[in-house]
Amino acid sequence: MHFSIIENGVLVDLPLIYAWRVGGELVYVGKANGARRPLNDYPNDVRKLLAGEPYRKGKPNEFRKIHRVLANAAIRRLPIQLEYLCNTTPTQISADKRALIRQHKPRCND
Repeated sequence: MHFSIIENGVLVDLPLIYAWRVGGELVYVGKANGARRPLNDYPNDVRKLLAGEPYRKGKPNEFRKIHRVLANAAIRRLPIQLEYLCNTTPTQISADKRALIRQHKPRCND
């Protein structure tokens, strides 16, 4: 899966809220304690989905909607972007994520 990154001045070693965009549409909002998770886990999950490998040992068929949307975009060669939306704090991270989901209404967060 190939994607570009929009950093927006966000500090990638701190807790952050991120979004996946496909074809310019914001499709998912997530949270992480740094950029490592969205940078590594999503491409790996998409790779496994496309290769017919299990999602996790105990949950082999439980790929999430965002994994399927990203895999479809990769197959169709649509532009994919990982955008860091903002830094946050550990105590505020879930509330910030919920607020951004309400604001953007991404289709893969349901």
